[in-house]
This record gives sequence, structure tokens and C-alpha cells, in this order.
Amino acid sequence: FLGLAKNQIEGSLPTEIGALTVLEKLWVQENNLTGSIPQEINALQNLKTLFLNENSLTGTIPSMDGITGLEVVNMRINQMSGTIPPSFYEATNMRVLYL
Repeated sequence: FLGLAKNQIEGSLPTEIGALTVLEKLWVQENNLTGSIPQEINALQNLKTLFLNENSLTGTIPSMDGITGLEVVNMRINQMSGTIPPSFYEATNMRVLYL
């Protein structure tokens, strides 16, 4: 579990986030994160909960087809654009999806 919510963190999510392969919960909501979500997030194979909401993230939502156990995703209140990746429609464990 990595919980960094509401800490006024600025900057972008580092590509090194992909090295946290045993991480199950990533909570970095309500900060000042900018830039796009790095493709390396797809390496978090054990991730079940992802909260990126209420930041200033831009770009498109990356494919998360490597994260087959995703259950809860919250990316609302950002500045992302584009289409929803097919991996979100195919996520059989997804219970909650806020975009």
C-alpha cells in the first residue's frame, strides 16, 4: 500500500513507479500531480486499487492490460483526454470506475 493522498505533491508520476510490482493499492489523489500517467504503471501486476483523482494529470489514459486484477480506479477531476482503453472494458474484476 502506498498512500500519499492530500500531500500537495507536485510534479509528475515517475516512471520508476513500475518497479513497485508487488503494490496492491496506490493512492495519490488530491495532490498537484501534472503530466501524463507513465506507461510503466502497466507493470504493477498486483494492483487492485488506483486513485489518481483530483490532480492535474494530462494526456491519455494508458492501457492497463498488464494489471488484470484491477478492482477500483478513480481518475476523475483531471485534464486527461482521448478514449478509454479496451483494457478497462475487459477488466473482469473491475467494480468501480470513475473517469
